[in-house]
Amino acid sequence: MSDVYYDSQHNRLVFIEQQANPAFWDDHWESQKRDTAYAQKVPEKNIIVSYTRKYLPRGSTVLEGGCGLARNSWFLKLDGYPPIALDMAAVT
Repeated sequence: MSDVYYDSQHNRLVFIEQQANPAFWDDHWESQKRDTAYAQKVPEKNIIVSYTRKYLPRGSTVLEGGCGLARNSWFLKLDGYPPIALDMAAVT
């Protein structure tokens, strides 16, 4: 499946190569996996952690819907925000 259309409400061109179903996301995230040693420290410039710090006190629970490999949720956990990470891809 391949579809291209103009979204006039958001002034953008949209290209859809295939349906984003759970199998698509499992395949996508499988190709993105790597050693988890990268995740021992919160990156200094992680935008999700920066915004969360700006608006929520530490200890606040954060929901990350469509989390994929849950890297942002992991960084939030390391920074003192208990996450709830959800993704439609069961294997991921």
